[in-house]
Amino acid sequence: MNHHPTALITRAPEDAGALQTPLQRKGYHTVCVPLLQRRPVDGALASIDTARPWRWVLLTSPYTVRVCADLIRRHGWPCAAVGPATARAARAAGLDLQLQAPRSTGEDLVRVLGEIRGIPLLYPCAEEATPSTLLALRAAGADVDRVAVYRNEWPPDAEERLRSLGAVDVAPLLSGSAARRLGHAVEQGWLPHPGWIGVIGPSTAAEAERSGLRVDFVADPPGLAALLDGVPPTRR
Repeated sequence: MNHHPTALITRAPEDAGALQTPLQRKGYHTVCVPLLQRRPVDGALASIDTARPWRWVLLTSPYTVRVCADLIRRHGWPCAAVGPATARAARAAGLDLQLQAPRSTGEDLVRVLGEIRGIPLLYPCAEEATPSTLLALRAAGADVDRVAVYRNEWPPDAEERLRSLGAVDVAPLLSGSAARRLGHAVEQGWLPHPGWIGVIGPSTAAEAERSGLRVDFVADPPGLAALLDGVPPTRR
C-alpha cells in the first residue's frame, strides 16, 4: 500500500458515516464517490393493490422505507425488515415493524417469517434488486407481489471523479448495485481494480464476480460489522 492508503466508499457522504469512521480508525484516507443515485419509479405506488390483505410488507433498504412509508402507514400494513439499518428507518417512520431479519439475506428473511406458503406478501424494491430474496420467498411458497418502487442511476459526475482518484487500496461494497457499477467502472478504465474488495454478503459477492471483480473477502455472517472487521489494517 502507498503512504496514504485510500478507501473508496461508493455512497454519498451523508450515507457514509457507518463506513467512514471505522475505516479512518484503521488508518485509511476515505473518499466518497457515489456510484448510484436513487429515483422513485413514476406510478409504482399507485400500481400496488391496496385492497389485498397483505400479511407483511417486506422492507429491504432504508430508501424503500422512505418511498413507501406514507402508503404503508395509511393502510396500517405490518412490516418485516432486513437488517438493522432498515429496521431503524422503519421505526423512525412510525411503521408497524413486527419482524426483523438479523442479516441481509433472503434466506434469513424467510426464516424469520416462518410458514408463508400461500401468504400474500408485498415486496417493494429497486428495479435492479438481485433475485435472491424473491427466489427464496417463492421457494417457500409465498404469494409475493414484487413492485419496483425506485431505480438506481449513475450520478452525472461519477466517471470524472473516479478517473481523478488513481489507485484505490480498499473498496468495501454494501450492495449488488454498487458492485455492478464498480465492475463497469473498472472495465471502462475509469479506475484500476482496487487492491482489496470486501462485500457485505454472498449475494453481493456473486454480483461482484459476475461484474468481473475479484472478491477478497465476504462478510460472514453477512453484515456491516463483519465486513468492517475484515478490512485489512494499514501499516502506519
